[in-house]
Amino acid sequence: MGGISPTGPARQPSGTGDSPACSAEKPLSLPRAGKRLAAIARNNFATRQSKGLELPAVELSEADIMPGSSTDRFLGLFSEEAIWSGLEQSGIIGGLQSLGFSGLNLCVTHKEFSSHELHMFCGRRCRDNLLIELRLKTGCWPAQPCYISGADHAGKRVIAVEWLVMQNPTAQFTPERPRLPGQDFPGLGMGRPFLDLLARWSRDAGYVALFNVPEYYHNAAIYSSYFKFLSPFMEGKLRRMQEDLQHEPLAVISYAILLDGLRDRRSNRAIPWRPQWQVKPLCPSISDLFSGTVYQEKVTKAYRSYRFTLDPAILERARRAVSSPKEFLLD
Repeated sequence: MGGISPTGPARQPSGTGDSPACSAEKPLSLPRAGKRLAAIARNNFATRQSKGLELPAVELSEADIMPGSSTDRFLGLFSEEAIWSGLEQSGIIGGLQSLGFSGLNLCVTHKEFSSHELHMFCGRRCRDNLLIELRLKTGCWPAQPCYISGADHAGKRVIAVEWLVMQNPTAQFTPERPRLPGQDFPGLGMGRPFLDLLARWSRDAGYVALFNVPEYYHNAAIYSSYFKFLSPFMEGKLRRMQEDLQHEPLAVISYAILLDGLRDRRSNRAIPWRPQWQVKPLCPSISDLFSGTVYQEKVTKAYRSYRFTLDPAILERARRAVSSPKEFLLD
């Protein structure tokens, strides 16, 4: 599908895959070392990602389809012009322009109602110019596991955020804003307004919740006020982690957990990071599940059952990963 570009006709992206990792035989400059560190982080996650996190597929009847929906539109409802307008009204376009990006180039692709992608480039469509990449997949509320007593929402339509990157390819990491696991470039600082817009689009298209699997600890921590874990036990665990580890910078904590440095303070047992579903409710009935007594009591029980610390040796490695990625990789 063609895209919208205020400066002229749009072209299809040259590719959507991740940039390849740097070769180990070549000397690592600091930028190259940082990118390789990001690739290592992504590969470590890929080998450890939890199983069984596929949402049930949507089987749409004619009655399920929103009036005015079309397989030619984003989420079945929005034209590219409407998406551009939403990005403008939410301040995303203005924010990108204030960072010095001009010739913004939007591309939206989809496969009927099942999967949808949004890319924003600065100028020509290529990986070097990528600012925003969003991949969505439609699904149904999972029937199992049912963590919340009395909740029967199986079959309700939800959106899964399979991939979201918001990056500034012209910016440099600094001591104040260090590289987080999986990052090739610093972020844009627009995550919350973009998620607010995505939630509004999804709600308008008839979906009851946004689902997300946080790859790394920092993903879950940054958006903990926005998403809640479907499992109250994981939600309680995250809250205890945030409290017990708050004396360290977020980037250091995330690298330490990536390197299997999370420990039970009482037994010194290693605690792995296993991604699970987080949920952003988009309707009152789903919101009530997470604010209700049953969910909150289980969160509190899990929170009280954990105490966390970080392995000292791995903590030191994580600090080096943040401060000197080149030295960390050659260690």
